Amino acid sequence: MIGALGAAAIGCSGGGVDARDSPASTAGTPAAVTRPEVVPSLSGGTWTETRTAGAGAVMESVAATGHDEAWAVGSPGENRRSGPILRWDGRAWQSVALPPGLRYPRVVSGTSPGNAWIFDIDANAWQWDGRRWSARGRPPWKLPVLLADAMVTGPEEVWVAGGQDEGAAGDPRRRPRLARWSPSGWSDASSSRSAWPGIRHLGAGVPGGLWALTGDGDSGPTVERWDGRRWTVVSTPPWPA
Repeated sequence: MIGALGAAAIGCSGGGVDARDSPASTAGTPAAVTRPEVVPSLSGGTWTETRTAGAGAVMESVAATGHDEAWAVGSPGENRRSGPILRWDGRAWQSVALPPGLRYPRVVSGTSPGNAWIFDIDANAWQWDGRRWSARGRPPWKLPVLLADAMVTGPEEVWVAGGQDEGAAGDPRRRPRLARWSPSGWSDASSSRSAWPGIRHLGAGVPGGLWALTGDGDSGPTVERWDGRRWTVVSTPPWPA
């Protein structure tokens, strides 16, 4: 199960220690609850609220990678120099040190306790293998870019969607971009028929079953599905007028 929540306050105690390929547990300590906030979760048909620590940070994304494991990332609060990473161990949220080079985590996604990924606003990626972080580079896009969403669909497949700024100063225009990661590295998967605003959100159920929500309030939403070979437009739900 993979999900994303926004506009919820979270935080963690202390500052992270950057140590390349070092276990997250070396710097992971229980988050100090200063202004409790809650994260809703669904289990057995019942919604429950789990408290996180509120330190002024803003939750950007959360992903469940196992029955008793979940990750949450956010933007920094007023007194923090970097955004927090929190891991749920089945009982409480633990703060985790940021991997080297990561300051502003934006999206977290994963498929298992040994396959969790975190992305920053520029689409740089880091993978957690259950013991340590490893840098996985970024899509072959020229900066500046703006990450829209990312989705891990399996142990050897990751998708990233965003926009590339190709406008002149004072007249920004963002070109929709889509990239795919495999063990051989990143490759651009942008479609020539894509039009701004491009992909806004990604979702996946099984490997090879990627879904994308495109469009905006002006153009209207479009849902597309990737079956492992091609994209297909799917009829959108009948939203009330």
